[in-house]
This record gives sequence, C-alpha cells and structure tokens, in this order.
Amino acid sequence: MSKNNKDNSLKYSLIGASLLAGVGAVGYFLYNRSSSSTQKYGNVKNLSKATTVKVLKQLKKELFTSFSTMSMMAQQIKAQTRGRASEAEVKEFVVMHPQINEEFKASEARAYKKHNITQKEFEHAVEVLFKNDEEVQKHRQEIKANFDKAASGSQLDIKTEIPQSLTSQNTLQIIEEIMKASCKKIQDVFQQLSEDGGQVNMNDPQTLKALNSMKIDDIKAGILEKYGLENYDDPGTKILQYATTKYQQENPDGFSEKMMQLEMKHRRSMELIQQNPADKDIIEKTFNEAAKPMGGAGGMFGMKIGNRTKKDENIEKIVRNEEKTEEEGEQKKTEEGEQQAEKKTEEEGEKLAEGEQKEEGEQKKEEEEKKEEVVEEQQQQNEQDKQVEESVEIIKKSEEEQQQPEQQQPEQQETEQEAQQEQGQEQEQQAEQQEQQQEQEQQAEQQVEQTQEAEKLPELSEAQQLQKQAEQTQEQNEEQQINQEQKQEEQ
Repeated sequence: MSKNNKDNSLKYSLIGASLLAGVGAVGYFLYNRSSSSTQKYGNVKNLSKATTVKVLKQLKKELFTSFSTMSMMAQQIKAQTRGRASEAEVKEFVVMHPQINEEFKASEARAYKKHNITQKEFEHAVEVLFKNDEEVQKHRQEIKANFDKAASGSQLDIKTEIPQSLTSQNTLQIIEEIMKASCKKIQDVFQQLSEDGGQVNMNDPQTLKALNSMKIDDIKAGILEKYGLENYDDPGTKILQYATTKYQQENPDGFSEKMMQLEMKHRRSMELIQQNPADKDIIEKTFNEAAKPMGGAGGMFGMKIGNRTKKDENIEKIVRNEEKTEEEGEQKKTEEGEQQAEKKTEEEGEKLAEGEQKEEGEQKKEEEEKKEEVVEEQQQQNEQDKQVEESVEIIKKSEEEQQQPEQQQPEQQETEQEAQQEQGQEQEQQAEQQEQQQEQEQQAEQQVEQTQEAEKLPELSEAQQLQKQAEQTQEQNEEQQINQEQKQEEQ
C-alpha cells in the first residue's frame, strides 16, 4: 500500500472517529466565537470586573486537568499514527472527543457554580462588558494559549511554587486518598453494572462508557480543597503534580519507592473490585495489606526508610519484575490492537482509494467527452465562419461589378460634353464668318451706292464730294465698331 493511500486512510479514520464522537454542547473555551452582539444575551446580569477576573482565574485552575488530558491524548494519537496525522487533524480529533467535551463542561460548570453565575453571564462579561479590558483579556488569552498547546500535544508547564505545608509525607497522603476515593467511585460503577446484569470488563464498551461518565475530578478537587491546595493562584492539581516530580528527583530511593507501592496498591485494588464489586472493604484491606511485605513499621507503609535490608531489596525486585511483566503484557496487547487497527484502517483506505480511482476514471471520461464536444463545436463554428467568408466574397465581387459601369458613365459624359463644346465653337466660328461675309457684302453695297450717288451729283464741287465721302467712311467705321462691341458682349 502506498504512502499516500496510508495517509488518506489515516485521515479518513480520524475524521470518522471525530464524527462518531460528535461535538455536542461544548464549553465556552472549546470553540471560537465570531459575534459579540449584546442581542444574543438578552437580559442577563452584568458582572463586575472583579467577579469576572475571579472566574477567569478559577477557570485556569479547573481547566488544568482537562488540558493535561488533552495533551496526553494528542501525544497518544501522534504515537499511534507515527506522525502521519497533521497538527490540524490531531487537534480536531482531540477537541471533538466525548471525554474532552465532558471534562471541559464539568470544569467550567464548577467555576461558574463556585461564583454563583451562569455561563451566559460570564460570556457577556468577557465578550461585551470587558471586551477591551487588558486584565480580563490577558487571562482569557492565557487560557486560550494553554488550550492550543494542549491540543497540539505539547507538555504543559507544571513548574510552580510549593507551599511549605505540602511536605513529601503530605504529598503521598494526598495521592493515597485520591487513589482510594477514585477506586471506591469505580467500584460503585462496577457494582451497578453487575446488578443490572451487565459484564464488568475493561474492554466492554458499556463498561468504558460508564467509567467515562464518572466525575473523578470532583472527588479530586474536594480532596485538594481539604488540604488547602485550592487557595492558591495555580490549580491544586498543578501544585500536587509539581511537588510529586520535585520529591521524586530529590529522593529517588525513598519517595519514588513509596510512590511505586501506592501504584501497586491502586492497581491491585482495581483488579479486585472488578472481580468482586460488592465487597466494600476490599479497597481498605488492599491498601493496608500491601505494606506488610515491606517489613518493619517505619513510615506510613511499614517501610524502613534509609535502612533497607536485603529482604526489602528482593521484594522490590519482585515487585518491579511483576510490574515489568504486566507492562510488557499490556504493551503486547496494545501493539496487537494497534496492528489490527492499522490493518483495518489500511483495508478501509484501500477501499476508499479504489473508490477514488473509480471516481477519477469517471471524471476523466467526462472530461474527455466534454473535450470532444468542444472540438466538434469548434469544427462547426469553423465551417460556419468559412461559409460567412464565402458569402462576403460574393457580395464584395458583386459590388465591384456594379461600381465599374458607374465609373465608366462619368467618362462618357465628359467626352460628350467636350464634343458638344467643340461643336458649339465650330458653330460660333461659322456664325462669325457669316457675319463678316454679310458685313463685307454690306460694305460692297455701300460702295456701290456711293459710286452711284457720286455719278448722280456731278454738279457738286470736288471739295464737297471729298467731304461727303469722308462722312460716309466715318459712319461705316462707327457701324463696324458697334458691331464688334456687340459681338464681344455676346461672346
């Protein structure tokens, strides 16, 4: 199976699990709000800034355990998936897990109850009344930062100040009380399951569901408050956890040995109450009897602190070997379960991959069909364009043929006009020649008349005749001049 298919299988597995888990009605800090309108709160009581800050500090305490659970769960998912799950996928799975939802709701409910307010009143104060207040928003952002760190599987900072009253002895005593109280609470659940006809089995879904519904944190908080660890700014759980780590480092032989004994008592008690949930004294007996094999009466577990005997060392080895054997058995079961789960996940992933390949094939086929349709449409369009071009050529050619006669017609008209002008000029010349001829004829006639008159007047003196001829000649010249002017005007 390819790496991509494995990653897809893992992704689908995580998403499927988170969907099965369901979101439900989660607490305020499990999701981001995008609106701060006052209308959605209705008529709620306005909290003071002091109360709001106290609630925020209380929430930081209450949510510390929930953040620790989130961090451990995220680390387990990363280990089981071997780093194939992305940060976003791990965070989504953890946030949507029912156990985380229940713990967050319970933690927030305790904080609101302690200050006698409602969740809506708190939201109204944080988002509306003190939306821009530096102190309020600082506490809010600190909680949000711890939330993001826990959801990604990062270790929470447990370093804090240890009260003087919390000695190593008191630390062990508090841890023992918490173990015994939690065992008794679990015993009640087992007894109820047994009375209802159910099977008390840690692998049974009904048993696991009943255990997840328990409110162990309430029991733990009550014990921490009893010893005054809830009177500090940091949560009591954080103080107890840091004190345990510190005393183990400072006294690995003494304190660590006692812690190991407590863990063995707790584990043995869990086995016995599962076998016989009706025996109410079995837990106390187990915690008391577990100290007897250590010998002596030193300390609260009957152990000799500082003067360890050979017998003590042998018993310690036996206990450690038993613990190691149990751990190896549990680890083997866990590995087998992981292998089966991984195999199942791979099979589901292969099925999903086959479905995806089939879907991709169908999608590819659809794309090819679409491409063929596009090519066919393009060919049709090209043919239409070609027909249009041919039509345009035909129309263009027809227009050119029509334009040729129109161009020839003006040339003919010009030729005809020139011919007419030439003809008109010839006619004018002929008319002028005719007029000149007529004038010559008139002059000839006048000369004849003058000659005849001269012949008729012999009695006139030569001087008179010359004068008369001169006058006639002058009249002729004037008539010719007048005729010429008229011709010029006509032209």
